[in-house]
Amino acid sequence: MLAAMTGRLVVSLKSAAVALVAALAVGAGPARPASLATEPVLRIETGGHTALALGLAPSADGSRVATASTDRTVRIWSLPKLELERTIYLPAGSDLQGSASSAAFSPDGKSLATGGWIGSWDRDDGPWCVYILDVGAADIQRSLCDLPKRAHHMTYSPDGAFFLVSLKDAGGLRVYRTSDYGLVAEDKDYADIATWVDVDAAGRVVTCALDGKVRLYDKDFRRIAIATMPEDRKPITVSFAPDGTRIAVGYAEPEGNDPLWPPAVDVLNATDLTVAYRPDTRGIDNGTLWRLAWSADGKVLYAGGTWQKANRYPIRRWADGGRGRPLDIAAANNRIVRIRTLPTGGVAFVTEVPYMGVIGANDRVVAERKITTADYTDLTDKLAVSRDGLHVTGQLLVRQAPARGRRGAGRRSTRAADHRRSGARRPRLVVELPPDLERPAVAHAPARPGAHHGDRARQEEFPARHQLGDHPL
Repeated sequence: MLAAMTGRLVVSLKSAAVALVAALAVGAGPARPASLATEPVLRIETGGHTALALGLAPSADGSRVATASTDRTVRIWSLPKLELERTIYLPAGSDLQGSASSAAFSPDGKSLATGGWIGSWDRDDGPWCVYILDVGAADIQRSLCDLPKRAHHMTYSPDGAFFLVSLKDAGGLRVYRTSDYGLVAEDKDYADIATWVDVDAAGRVVTCALDGKVRLYDKDFRRIAIATMPEDRKPITVSFAPDGTRIAVGYAEPEGNDPLWPPAVDVLNATDLTVAYRPDTRGIDNGTLWRLAWSADGKVLYAGGTWQKANRYPIRRWADGGRGRPLDIAAANNRIVRIRTLPTGGVAFVTEVPYMGVIGANDRVVAERKITTADYTDLTDKLAVSRDGLHVTGQLLVRQAPARGRRGAGRRSTRAADHRRSGARRPRLVVELPPDLERPAVAHAPARPGAHHGDRARQEEFPARHQLGDHPL
């Protein structure tokens, strides 16, 4: 049981540890937080996310997938086995500050964009930031800090020339050229959150928003069509078919005074946004199919969300581009919050409780990563720090299978005393600080007095609408 907590301890303590983190940041770049926090900042590295991961981005070559989480990390996983390649620790502040909720790989795979509650430290009125991460260096390459509202979703154009961001709070759409990340186009004419943006091979852009509209733009980012969705539904996801002729639309769940719409997915004509057809949703009598993705060849359409069947959250698969008979794949045991196309076939998905899976061409889950955390709610006073500050020991309840450690990570002690059980028979936690603490991402992080690098040791609730101030998904 003790092995469940084997991992790297990322920590900033007063004086010595803060100085260590500051020293490690030397040479990372001139734009970094003006000062580090003086309060302790503790993070136990489990090898996986410990909070909601809404950002999900496959690389264009299909070799990797990235996830971005409210635990203030971005993680890069190899495909097809979902083995962790790299963890990038983002600058973190109090509460949700520093939380990441979106991600996008550049087409060449060298850069990874991420955004969320980033940049407007101790304020809620902006301006907000997007980090452009250097994948090879595992650090912040650039901060794009002129967003009037927080980023909700982002993508690159297939040729890599442009970076597009849809914004929360009626902020609309912004388009940047990647040569210098200068703003080249924007559309502020949105009445609610712009929840998704996608670009086809020809450079056309489609967005959707909770104002009930789907918007279509030409390759020069001029809006050429706008349509209200059937039954006044609220579109939350849009996706171009690979050939650019169709656009699939997933819808949000009814809220407040919304009509009680039955679950549905629509496929639109990509020329005028009229409805071409509606895939078969018979047998779906609860929830919604709010996330969707095409197969890489466009022959299959996948959708999932809050719909439950036999205590599972399936992903429905339609052949013939959504016109064929449905097949339900038992994918997860909690709500599906993202589905993305894998260039090599199948799809990747993440769920509300951090779980990630890959569905292969055989319509089965062929790889998965489960949450690896422990329950600290009854830790009470059974926590101690050694005089030299290099050992932390305590008791905890492990709820999940062990996380695999990696070379150079923190290690568990093999001393017999460290393996004794308490009267409550809880396993003992012993963590040793390794000498090669992994350097947090600090280069080009927006300056703000008291910024942390790492994550607060606090029990996070998975974000709900009342916590983020708007729709988190």
